[in-house]
Amino acid sequence: MLNLEKHLSDEGGYFFGKTEKNLNFTLHCQDNYEFIYCYEGVVNVTVTDRIYRLREGKGMIIPPMQVHSYFTSDYCDVYLLVFSKDYVSDFYEKHKDYVATYPVFSLPSGDIVCKKLQSSVDVFERKSLFYQIASLYGKHTAFIPVDPVKNEIIVKTVDYIMKNYKEDISLTALSGHLGLSYNYVSDKFNETFGTGFSEAVNAYRVNEACRLLYTTDMTMGEIARETGYDSIRSFNRNFLKINGKSPSEARKIIKEGVFIDV
Repeated sequence: MLNLEKHLSDEGGYFFGKTEKNLNFTLHCQDNYEFIYCYEGVVNVTVTDRIYRLREGKGMIIPPMQVHSYFTSDYCDVYLLVFSKDYVSDFYEKHKDYVATYPVFSLPSGDIVCKKLQSSVDVFERKSLFYQIASLYGKHTAFIPVDPVKNEIIVKTVDYIMKNYKEDISLTALSGHLGLSYNYVSDKFNETFGTGFSEAVNAYRVNEACRLLYTTDMTMGEIARETGYDSIRSFNRNFLKINGKSPSEARKIIKEGVFIDV
């Protein structure tokens, strides 16, 4: 399945971090950078068709619009950060048409860096920390060009879902929007995202519901309607299927401080 995260902005760009044990997150992609640092244990990170085992003391960056997921088979304690490419705009411009051959790297004093990221309220300090991470990432990997055709389809597909997820959209409508044949789009979509279009849209709706659960006091019924569900029953069923917990359980987690929104 695919989760696409809709982003908010502040003065310096989007910035959201969380610490989590035994991280499991379904296949997703987004228009921001994602950084993960492993305090303890091992987390498996799938990026397109490759699986990386991220161990204690190691960090990893997933650039914008790369499909990825997280899976923990035993135990892990990690810090997960999503940040806008606006924070590292020149770094992004230099690497946007390339993909890293090995995005895992050592991060000296990584626990200190992550704590600073969680507590920082100064945009310039944030940028300096992001560039510190980006510099290590860039030094420890080689870069190869991305497939421009596939990348364009990903970008346009993500944009279409983000703008129309509240409506009754379909792969047929997406094909028309892209000006491509249904079979071609279907093949490329499944090849890239590893799931069907309806599953992708549903996962996006649930991911947007998570954001509303964590950042607003909207009722479950209001969130269901806001994310394109025609009934609270359908909302609860799909949310549980994707997240492994009910919407009310998810809201309880944020109140208990599992997530850190800085």
